[in-house]
Amino acid sequence: TRRNSSTKRKRRSRTCCLPYEAASFILSLTPSTRHTTITQVPALYNNIYDGFRANRRGMSDGKKALADKAIALGSAQAKRRYDTSLPGPSFVEKIQHSILDALILKKVRGALGGEVKFCGNGGAAVSPSVREFIEAIGIPMTSGYGLTETSPVLAKEQPFDPKNLLPGSIGKALKGVQLKCIDPENNEVPNGEPGELVASGPGVMRGYWQRPEETSEVLYEDNGKTWFKTGDRCVMESDGHVRVVGRVKELYKLANGKYVAPAPLEDTLARSRFVAQAFVYGENKEHNVCLVAPDWVNVASKFGVEGVTMPAPFTFEPRAKIEELLENHRTEIVHLMEAEVEYHGKHFKSFEKPGRVGVVSEGFNAARGMVTPKLSVKRAAVLAAHQLDIDGLYGDGEDVAVAA
Repeated sequence: TRRNSSTKRKRRSRTCCLPYEAASFILSLTPSTRHTTITQVPALYNNIYDGFRANRRGMSDGKKALADKAIALGSAQAKRRYDTSLPGPSFVEKIQHSILDALILKKVRGALGGEVKFCGNGGAAVSPSVREFIEAIGIPMTSGYGLTETSPVLAKEQPFDPKNLLPGSIGKALKGVQLKCIDPENNEVPNGEPGELVASGPGVMRGYWQRPEETSEVLYEDNGKTWFKTGDRCVMESDGHVRVVGRVKELYKLANGKYVAPAPLEDTLARSRFVAQAFVYGENKEHNVCLVAPDWVNVASKFGVEGVTMPAPFTFEPRAKIEELLENHRTEIVHLMEAEVEYHGKHFKSFEKPGRVGVVSEGFNAARGMVTPKLSVKRAAVLAAHQLDIDGLYGDGEDVAVAA
């Protein structure tokens, strides 16, 4: 009886949540699962966004105009959900949106099963452009935040809170959880200023099993409470809304005294269809430099080379075709990456932008020991493997730099 009851509850909820590596597999299954909600990491939403953009590039000018109009109308409708003071659509816009939703947006939603009414994001920050796209096709999104050490969820966005649209937003603390931002001396920083996010609550771990030194690095006592240091650099607003602005250990200082959090820029650069990953560096240097791992599938397509695939995250094959691309189009590829970095990084501060760009032929992948299980880049591993390449970007050589 219990088994049957549990089965019925599961069927009613129709919720899907699977790990990062399953993104493509999920998309192949969703048309038949008919779930109404989905909670995923950004990879799945990126996949849908990139697929739409790829299809758009193959459209005639007339169809492109219709697709753009559908997204624009959908985006306007989404913004009204966050700001009820905005004027409603005109009668013509209502008709246009209804028609284009049926012709275009409904098909895009079909990639998620066609019946999804709401989606959640976690594991990493979703880029603003991807979030805006998902909302524009008619699926509201919220993000959550947590760690294994905190059992795991600490914070979640409330639906249609305008602050959800801020880059790095993770919402407010769950009931029973306390969050605050601290400086390196464990003093709480004022609202609106960046600091390390710490958490206290019943879900915080007691410590790492038989690893007292590591435990003491992340847990501390204050006013009779145990606080866990998340390692994330955050800003908390006066109403308790939190947004992540980088990792504490990733923060570094340029020679001019300016502090740089590389993750936001790296994530933004990776939204280029030609860039799989970006690694920004500049500790104690006059300016930043950037190593780019190209998306060789799209780069190969641009130069008319077929047969390049990505069998695993950030792993591209066959190597012979990639070497052939570099042999025949080395300078063009580097200039392409430079242009993509300049375009996608245009909204960042001048001291954050890379002064020079280098291209690496291999991605920062698991086979090279350069990513975590969540596919976050291990900065120390990348730096160790590519120190000479980075040093070269600070040298007096030519602007074209391609590393093996």
